[in-house]
Amino acid sequence: MQSNPTFSMRRYLGNKWRLQGFLWDSLVDYGIEVDGVHTVADLFFGTGIVMHMFCQRFPNLKVAICNDCEPYTQTIMRGRLCHNDRDLDSGKLSKRLDKYSREAKDMVDNDKSYNGGYITHHMSKVDPIRKSRMFTCRNAKILDALFEHIIPKTDHVAKLSAMEAMLRTSNGMGNFQSAMHNNRVRKTDIPLQLPVPRGISGNIRTVFHCQLAEKLIRNLPNNIDVLYIDPPYNTKAKYYAFYEAFNRVLGGEKQKNIDDDKHSFLHKSTVEDTMCSMLCELKPKCKYVAISYPMEGGNMSIPKLVDILTSECKYSNVKVYTAAIPKYRQEMNLIREALVLASTR
Repeated sequence: MQSNPTFSMRRYLGNKWRLQGFLWDSLVDYGIEVDGVHTVADLFFGTGIVMHMFCQRFPNLKVAICNDCEPYTQTIMRGRLCHNDRDLDSGKLSKRLDKYSREAKDMVDNDKSYNGGYITHHMSKVDPIRKSRMFTCRNAKILDALFEHIIPKTDHVAKLSAMEAMLRTSNGMGNFQSAMHNNRVRKTDIPLQLPVPRGISGNIRTVFHCQLAEKLIRNLPNNIDVLYIDPPYNTKAKYYAFYEAFNRVLGGEKQKNIDDDKHSFLHKSTVEDTMCSMLCELKPKCKYVAISYPMEGGNMSIPKLVDILTSECKYSNVKVYTAAIPKYRQEMNLIREALVLASTR
């Protein structure tokens, strides 16, 4: 079995890095025969932590279906899942990332006319009210140089590495938004390095989509063994700075206003009907569904989710697993997460 990737994207709000063990142990305890899993799907890919784990741990996996409606996640999908370890073994990937890093730093240090790009102009200025900023000016320019000038558009692995570097060098834990609530201005640069992502087995065929999950269902195959769902649970407001930044530096796409977002999982008035409709449509498509949902703060309760599965969609053997894990390494606040598993047979 391959080791975990050398980066975690832990500063991405909502990522499942610390919940990997809990998720896997729950699948095994539920009785899913891991040797018999050949096709998996993740309808809300995010940082890809869970799908990457599936690709590592299901030994006979043949097909990985990935979807997320955010455009920047396409880079994460390809960076995580479209390369294998032979570049790592030969050191080629590491050398390539080091080369990009040197070229970006040389550009910033030696070209005095270079004024940076989106990150420099929008994320390195001191907020006049909170007296804080997301990045030091030099790190912001290095990141802009990497995304806009140094890394080729088709090198998704290097782009993914730069995304992780962007998270690691931001001022503030949790997400970019929290940096603006961190009442201090970082005066010294955090050393900016491009970490090396690990790949997956070359025998796994990957399929990528970029659309709302509820609209994708009709295009899914009917032979999915494990289908994983980790939907947004209240609002995108906390994620907005993150979405805006990555979508802009990766593709120049300006995010639409949060109020214009019609994602039905984000509203209490629509989430239950949307979840019910989606789960009923998914039933003939898969053997098992695994749904991650917070025990606190969501637009829908766990008992209601169980009721939808059992009473309305007629799934069988519905079980709820729960975990409470520190949100960050040195924080007392806990992530209280539920994993709801059900069978369609």
